[in-house]
Amino acid sequence: MSELLDGVTRTLKDCVYAYSDVSLPEKTARLLIEGNKTVGLAESFTGGRIASLLVENAGVSQSFKESIVCYDNAVKRSRLRVSQGILDTYGAVSIETAYEMAANLLMDGDYDYAVATTGNAGPTSEKPNQVGVCYIAVGDKKNIDIYPCRFDGDRKTVIESGALTALYHLHNRIAGDIERNDENETKE
Repeated sequence: MSELLDGVTRTLKDCVYAYSDVSLPEKTARLLIEGNKTVGLAESFTGGRIASLLVENAGVSQSFKESIVCYDNAVKRSRLRVSQGILDTYGAVSIETAYEMAANLLMDGDYDYAVATTGNAGPTSEKPNQVGVCYIAVGDKKNIDIYPCRFDGDRKTVIESGALTALYHLHNRIAGDIERNDENETKE
């Protein structure tokens, strides 16, 4: 049975966050706390939902530093220094905007990780994007990954899907870093 579970674990490694009854926000908070890591958030279409999911977990205050709800483009420009050129050329809902949101959050804050979300939750959308088109940036000072997403459903469903997807990518980033650190310690 152990060989079967090991095989399933290897096969589904990028799709599973836990093999026990624990929520994704709780598991992510635990990784942050146990790893003594910090995170900052820049939320647009998720409107603070990621922050809300994290703060439900006791002890996360040592790891969760801030969430900026930057729904308006003026806030993206002033608080997160997203350039007007990026907003004019690519729009608020774009890979480029998600990247600048996360990169500038990391530059301005003292975090190990940053997460940024931008998208169209509906019922209308910024042209030319469709409702449900979203970009999630997750990174650290060395690398930021952008995840283009398309969520179906009503506004509430798109927001919840985006928040959980962002937490999933953050979880995987932290878990991957822990795994790499453990491998490096074993080699030494």
